[in-house]
Amino acid sequence: LTEARVAEFRDELAALARAKRPYRIVEPDELARVAGTTHHEGVCVVTRPIEELSLEALCRRTGRSIVLAAPGLENPHNLGAILRIAAHFGADALLLEESDPRLGPAACRVAEGGAEHVAVVRVPRMGPAVARLRSAGHAILATSSHVPGAVSLFDVALPERLVWLVG
Repeated sequence: LTEARVAEFRDELAALARAKRPYRIVEPDELARVAGTTHHEGVCVVTRPIEELSLEALCRRTGRSIVLAAPGLENPHNLGAILRIAAHFGADALLLEESDPRLGPAACRVAEGGAEHVAVVRVPRMGPAVARLRSAGHAILATSSHVPGAVSLFDVALPERLVWLVG
């Protein structure tokens, strides 16, 4: 963290010292190098990467399971925004293709905590993964404003095991 933020993090720094955990007070330019961005607000926490969940582990879960499937993402900021919204609406997992952006600093920053609450599941191809989730008891729902005769979501009782296809 920068010197300017030390006073407001006094209690946290004391707890780190008691736990013999390292921290450093650095200049803003060094913090930007460590954070990989100038959007750090004077603080950066270096952690292990968030572990992704396997498709099979997701399929083995019992009970309520809301999965958002969002293939074709190209921007880590969009990934972060989707994670933030998914967490807000109680999604348990986000299904992504292997070619979609990684859960890096930009995505985590934009997710504003959502990355810690919604498991990320990466698959080679979306179609077979959705089929596997269907065989594990998930209903599949896709939204579109362009389908003649479509049913409003307000008129449907949603199942507790569900894959929402978006994008």
